[in-house]
Amino acid sequence: MKRLMAVLMMGTLLAATGCTSGTPGGPGATGKGGTPVTQQEHSFSLHPPTLGTSIKQGEKAEVKIGITRKDFDQDVALTFKDVPKGVTISPAHTTIKAGDKEVNVSVEAAKDAALGEHTVTIEGKPEKEGPEATNTWKITVKQP
Repeated sequence: MKRLMAVLMMGTLLAATGCTSGTPGGPGATGKGGTPVTQQEHSFSLHPPTLGTSIKQGEKAEVKIGITRKDFDQDVALTFKDVPKGVTISPAHTTIKAGDKEVNVSVEAAKDAALGEHTVTIEGKPEKEGPEATNTWKITVKQP
């Protein structure tokens, strides 16, 4: 019984942790209330690849950046901060249109790109109103 309770508690903790990554944006993100596993009305959250992105020096990969909306119908302009030396994300500035659930970007590591795990910050600015959303994305650059 103790083992079952420990497993259930760990599952709940993991589920709650997975749902709270990043900071929501949009006009509803400034409101009060909600819990870590719910999203506020009139807001959005950004979702980079869950397990991050692994790429070898000299390679290119296509990646999807997702968005979850709750009564939010604005375009969201994305920018990428803290991109590691020798890594290019293109387009560097892109938009997730109001009716879309994701956008594709490419990640390219130069032959001399900085090796290791890097954290890139994704910022999503609403087209009309409300604060921007942020989330982090792990990019690991490996040797070929």
